[in-house]
Amino acid sequence: MNKTYLTVSQVMLGIAAGVIGLYVFLFGIILSVGSIYNGFVMGNFVVVMFIIALIVGLHILVMVRFQKAKTDYSMKQEVLIWSILLLISGNIIAGIFGILASNDKQEADSPVINSVEDKLKHLDQLYDKGLITLEEYQIRRKKIIESI
Repeated sequence: MNKTYLTVSQVMLGIAAGVIGLYVFLFGIILSVGSIYNGFVMGNFVVVMFIIALIVGLHILVMVRFQKAKTDYSMKQEVLIWSILLLISGNIIAGIFGILASNDKQEADSPVINSVEDKLKHLDQLYDKGLITLEEYQIRRKKIIESI
């Protein structure tokens, strides 16, 4: 998953949430200053403001989920689903970058282990968890040490 594309998508979501929030704030001031106080207009105003607040909340939720997806590579499907929903809801740039991030093969699904020390620690963890036998552990350890 490409972290850069996820960050761009998060920035676009933040901008959209900020603009929508500013719109709600300014519209609320204009409506209250304009002295339109009959019950019908105020009732509709409350419903519209609730829906817009819900949209801003969903934008923030998606931003948080994308932040978690930067470290959890198993969230590719979730990022793809949220991105498609963003496309449908009208936030096209954030949706496109989210889809690009979820489909990018830039980073492997499992972290690459480069140093010999890290390889040996990983091998120890596999043996401690019981995922490999003692013989397999010794063979792999010997191969790692010989590769130096």
